[in-house]
Amino acid sequence: MRIRSLTLLVVLVAVAAGVHIALSPSSYEQVTAKVGAHYFIATPSRHPGDHYYRFEYSPGLEADSIGAGHLDCQGYIKQIPLPLTGRGGNFPQGFSVASATANLNGAEFDLTCTMTAIMEPQITPASFTIEAFVHGDAFSDCHVIAETLVADRDWAMQICATAAGGSSMASAAPAELKMIIGSQTIGSGLYVRNGDDYYIAVARQITSGGPDEGICNTLTYDLHFRVQNLSTGTALQSAVASGARDYCPMSAPVPLRIGYQFDGLIDEVRYSVGLLEPPELLINQVLADADGDGLNNREDNCITVANAAQRDTNGDGYGNFCDPDINNDGVVNFADISLWAPFFNTVGTGDEDFNGDGTVNFIDYALFPQYFLQPPGPSALAH
Repeated sequence: MRIRSLTLLVVLVAVAAGVHIALSPSSYEQVTAKVGAHYFIATPSRHPGDHYYRFEYSPGLEADSIGAGHLDCQGYIKQIPLPLTGRGGNFPQGFSVASATANLNGAEFDLTCTMTAIMEPQITPASFTIEAFVHGDAFSDCHVIAETLVADRDWAMQICATAAGGSSMASAAPAELKMIIGSQTIGSGLYVRNGDDYYIAVARQITSGGPDEGICNTLTYDLHFRVQNLSTGTALQSAVASGARDYCPMSAPVPLRIGYQFDGLIDEVRYSVGLLEPPELLINQVLADADGDGLNNREDNCITVANAAQRDTNGDGYGNFCDPDINNDGVVNFADISLWAPFFNTVGTGDEDFNGDGTVNFIDYALFPQYFLQPPGPSALAH
């Protein structure tokens, strides 16, 4: 017998709200920049000793206590789904790091747009690692992947298609990964080409001086460069260079700018405190099968929930195990609970039976607080 009473619905709604509130405190805070209906999001981890920013689109999130983000834009930055092959198709779609949700979208830049987020002083030390996945459509000059916007530009990670004398080269020529520290430009001897997907990283490791002195001083450092061509599957390449500069401790929030004069895709920009060891690098934390159900992330309709059967009764590309979005409007909310409630305690194998055990019950209901006010999925097959 189907239970359709208003009482049950009220109970379910109350439970949904109560459980959601209990589960909702996030392990991360967001700094966001609005892009149409989407937001470019920076997530600093709260794990002790593991502060980092990781940039990804997420709908419905606003700037919070960490700071604010904004666009300096006369063109567009837009969210694009990462394809299975081709442009951006080799960017990984799952990570083992604690804050990493499935990575199904990338940010597309068109030379005229940049994104700026604010980093608090306590997570802008002199030693850091900056990482990103990039795909260049036209490397024809110097293009900024990420940089800090302070008076003398503390640092900037660039890809430069320039000859030794500084003149611009044809866009088909290799472009070198470089780092600007203050007024110095330091090359890596590592190169990228247009049309391929890459993982790039630069770490600045302090060898003397820096913020620990508490006053302005001379900072000496080593730069650790890393590049890997994901399209060809070549091994991770590394290089080290050294330098020195005058340094003063930062006391105010620091803008971090992404994608200045860049034409192509940038994804998963991650800023980490300190020098990361090889196992800690994002490229070495990639998961081919994030939920361990035997299906590659690129073929899985529930990337973070094990569902080997891939059951999808409404055919929307989201497996039932991660799809309590009954009305298919893209967000799980009270409307979905009200549509689900009449089927409570019934026998069935339809959309409302999330776990596929043949009965609609509290086990299925448990998905609502997990996904409440969130989209279903994530899925590589959603359409």
